Amino acid sequence: MPIRVMLGEMTPMVGSALRGSLGECDDIELVGGPGGQASYDGVDVLVLHQSPAGGCGQVLKALVAAAPIGVVAIDGSGESGNLYRLDREAWRFVPGGGHGLVEAIRAAAGAG
Repeated sequence: MPIRVMLGEMTPMVGSALRGSLGECDDIELVGGPGGQASYDGVDVLVLHQSPAGGCGQVLKALVAAAPIGVVAIDGSGESGNLYRLDREAWRFVPGGGHGLVEAIRAAAGAG
């Protein structure tokens, strides 16, 4: 069964790059997306793009309270980010650091 991943609101450039790279993974299925009233039913991992000015703390708090899913939050440049799980253990990933976005998504879904 594939890992069901939803992309949150992000810049078109970052969203396009993520859809391209994640679309190549046989074990990942992209579902839904930003806009309207999002349904997180059946979503294993939500990928968020953190703005340089704010971050996504309020969104993370709402998700943790609402559903048992993992969250991967990408920084403003789209080059690094953090994985958040219900155990609230942050898992840092950076380019060349041994862990990448796909590995973070698999870990957030409990498949890595």
